[in-house]
Amino acid sequence: MPWNKAAEDEPGPDAVAEPVEDFGALLDDVASHVKRFVVLSRDELHAITLWVAHTHAFEAADTTPYLNIGSAEKQSGKTRLLEVLEGLVARPWLTSSVTTAILPRKIEAEKPTLLLDESDAAFQGDKDYAHALRGILNSGYHVGGKRSVCVGSGKDIKYRDFKTFCPKAVAGIGRPLPDTVADRSIRIEMRRKIKDEHVERFRRREAVPQALALHEQLAAWADSETIRRLEEMRPEIPDSLGDRAQDVWEPLLAIADLAGGPWPDQARIAAEALSARKAKEDDSLGVRLLADISKIFEDRGIHRIASVDLAFRLSAIETSPWGVDRRGRRFDERQLAALLSPFDIRPRQVWLNAKNVRGYERSYFADAFARYVPSPTSDRTTARPLEPLSNEASSPNGQDTGDMSPLGKKHWRDGRSSGLADEIHRDVSEASSAWTLDTPAAAVRAEHDHLSAFHRIGGDIRERIKKISEQQRVRIIEIDPE
Repeated sequence: MPWNKAAEDEPGPDAVAEPVEDFGALLDDVASHVKRFVVLSRDELHAITLWVAHTHAFEAADTTPYLNIGSAEKQSGKTRLLEVLEGLVARPWLTSSVTTAILPRKIEAEKPTLLLDESDAAFQGDKDYAHALRGILNSGYHVGGKRSVCVGSGKDIKYRDFKTFCPKAVAGIGRPLPDTVADRSIRIEMRRKIKDEHVERFRRREAVPQALALHEQLAAWADSETIRRLEEMRPEIPDSLGDRAQDVWEPLLAIADLAGGPWPDQARIAAEALSARKAKEDDSLGVRLLADISKIFEDRGIHRIASVDLAFRLSAIETSPWGVDRRGRRFDERQLAALLSPFDIRPRQVWLNAKNVRGYERSYFADAFARYVPSPTSDRTTARPLEPLSNEASSPNGQDTGDMSPLGKKHWRDGRSSGLADEIHRDVSEASSAWTLDTPAAAVRAEHDHLSAFHRIGGDIRERIKKISEQQRVRIIEIDPE
């Protein structure tokens, strides 16, 4: 029996199919059929099962999520999964290559479920085909998507818009999909099975009739009444999902809610596991850089940092892409500035360690952090102050001065501090953190410069205190720095 028999035997408009009384049980049967032949996580299995049902009723949705089926190496089950899906989805079209002329025309004519294998070779091969395929995938994600193609010949050449909206599953080694396409997908990570993982041998003569029975029930379920109900549904979507992920999962969550039973909870757990928790992995380099910089500011408790030190700290993050490149060059301040430039963030002269250096203040990143970096879950939303040396000293106006500086306590007899306490505390806090940087330069100069630098800062503090004392006529008792 040819494998495309399921598509050929799909009930026509005049066929009378048995009504589906328990849609949740049908989804359970589909899940059981899939996991007989491929090894998947529970969340991946639930997502794939809902997607199979979606292919039969995708006309009810504004968007169609793609399955992004990938693996690190060959022989991990990608093609097998596509073969299993071929017997279940609506109007399957399993292919590894197709001409640029046929691709948009067949999609418009048949509204198939495209099951594209070897996408890594497709995107790395012929440029015209890769460009056409990328256009189909980008536009075919939402209802109304079109691909403009030239038609005719000679003087009669014209253009025509072909509709590209249809379900798609794309398989390949690694992560071959462009970011814009991967962002519209649910990632299914295939791995070679180990000895403890057992699946049945896939025999077409047995799998075809079993899949065909499920296929016919899914087709019967997706009648006009089901389409109408799905169109009217507005499922509750987890807040942890980003805007694009919410669009991806909305049609699947609607199907899960329609099935009832455990499926609504299972679907939302899968959505968070496959999309929300992996969102950080899909961030662009720029967003990843902002997140790492935010963490450095947060962990160090600082408000400013030199460019060279920030670049070194970024390169020291083991799991980051900011280390040594293929040519052995370490991530430096010039590369850092280039990556931050699209966010309108540029290094400037900042006062650090009693001198002006090229660097960044935390305030430069405020807008970018708010737009691209999720708020930390901890209570620390600003830089941490130094731990107080004691709590015995405070000013008459109630300002605590116990943690003002490790250089010594300033006891105010009367008058106002005019913000001096905050200014001194900030400068010394940043200076302290600067000398604990694990840069090679810091390691060399730390032993020699540490004490003298604090004395220089102490002298600068004394001059500022005297100036304010003369202006405001306040009496200040100073304790020399240690």
